[in-house]
Amino acid sequence: MCYWGVHLRMNNKFTGQDFSFVRRLFYDYSGIMLGEDKAYFAEARLSELVRQEGLASLGALLLLLRKQVAGGSLQLQACELLLIAETSFFRDIHPFEVLKSHVIPALIEKNSHRREINLWCAACASGQEPFSLAMLMDYHFPILRTWKVNITATDISHRVLERAKSGCFNQMEVNRGLPAAMLVRYFSRQGMKWCINDTIRQMVSFEHLNLMDPHFMFKNMDVIFIRNILIYFDLPSKQVVLKKIRQCLHPEGYVFLGSAEGTVYVDQGFTPIYQGKTIYYRLNESTVDS
Repeated sequence: MCYWGVHLRMNNKFTGQDFSFVRRLFYDYSGIMLGEDKAYFAEARLSELVRQEGLASLGALLLLLRKQVAGGSLQLQACELLLIAETSFFRDIHPFEVLKSHVIPALIEKNSHRREINLWCAACASGQEPFSLAMLMDYHFPILRTWKVNITATDISHRVLERAKSGCFNQMEVNRGLPAAMLVRYFSRQGMKWCINDTIRQMVSFEHLNLMDPHFMFKNMDVIFIRNILIYFDLPSKQVVLKKIRQCLHPEGYVFLGSAEGTVYVDQGFTPIYQGKTIYYRLNESTVDS
């Protein structure tokens, strides 16, 4: 990473050159380009790292970031702080309704010979989404308790993954989307936290994963949830991720994107399925055949 000779500043505001550097650093790491109107957001987030490192200002932090080789530990810490980890239990409920009414019953029928279902929940943040998937299957499909149900949950942020692995949530988090019956059934109160029980916790494995890493690979995923993350990517990054999704999906598997996301004009390898208020996707025939 080259050093641009920027003067140390004692305030916590970016120059235009500063913000251009931060945007490129974050894009190279995550595939996400911060909007030009996000300078204040970046200043606020990176000020946490300034305090953590005992530095005098954002200017001092930027000097260190510019001096570091690409992928250095301080750069990674800075990029993690710029990630947005917004999630909740059963967020945007309609895809979960489709899972319950159509997708899981179809998979139970198709996979009865191997008695196994594999799901990948990408960009899982602090874990509410993969735990929602696990609770839905245990609650509505008790037959699956005798199957091998594998839910792989991944995120780019080490920080939020540590929270997700704990399986513990505060009162505000369990109030957002979690049905009372599932709170009573699957959680226990531990101090100021609600912690999920071992039955559900053991259905989910958490792994660190950068979606822009060209080397990762999952095989034959029956369901892939990759929701509300592609909206942050530019077109080339979306194409990279969706190509990888096709490679990871079982030929008869299903993909769920966010309600504001789609594959049209991005990747022609998917066929949309319209079910009520939900659009989800299968591989199209030419993709499967190839």
